[in-house]
Amino acid sequence: MKFVSAAVCATAAFAAIALGGAPLSVADAEDDFLSDLAGSGVTFPANWEEQALAGGQQVCGFWSAGSDYNDVVSDITGPLVGNKSLAKKFVRAATNSLCPVYNSQLP
Repeated sequence: MKFVSAAVCATAAFAAIALGGAPLSVADAEDDFLSDLAGSGVTFPANWEEQALAGGQQVCGFWSAGSDYNDVVSDITGPLVGNKSLAKKFVRAATNSLCPVYNSQLP
C-alpha cells in the first residue's frame, strides 16, 4: 500500500517536471512501461498514466544528457517522495520499455 501512496504523489510531482526526452512514438512501448511498473508493484490510478509516462520520458532524457545510473535514480527519487527503492523500479521500467538503447547503463 506504501507504493500506491508514493506512486500517486510521484506522478503528481512528475506533472511539474519538464519533459526532457523525445516524444513517445510507439504506443506499445508506453503499454510495456505501464505494465512493467505494475509488474514491479508500482500502481497508480488510471487517470495518472500521462504523468507516469512523462516521468518515464524524463528518465530517458537524463540518459540522453549523459547521466549515470546513480544520478538518474537520485534525480527520480525526489519526485518519488524520497523512495529510492521505488525510484530504482521506475528507472528500470522506463529504461527497459521507453529507451532500451540505454539498458547497458542499468546495473
